[in-house]
Amino acid sequence: MDEKFYGKIYAGLGGRMYDRAYQICEDPQLLKPYLYASYKYMSLEEYHILLTKHEEYLEVNAQMRQEMDDIRKNLQVEPNQQLVEKWKRRHRRSHT
Repeated sequence: MDEKFYGKIYAGLGGRMYDRAYQICEDPQLLKPYLYASYKYMSLEEYHILLTKHEEYLEVNAQMRQEMDDIRKNLQVEPNQQLVEKWKRRHRRSHT
């Protein structure tokens, strides 16, 4: 069976499996999820080494970081007292 088939299966599993998926397929569409998953589970040192080994990763990493910053700026959800009380009621009900 084609190895890319197995790569797509690994990609569907998400998380650390993107590592294996990208290694098998080398599909450019999997690069950003692969780097994001690596960023989340690797130490900063390991991630830096990964980026420096592959020049094309640096550009995708920069794009990914910019997207993450944009998302954070647009979220800006500050918990007000009403939200906190609503969360408390819901949490208490689900654990009683």
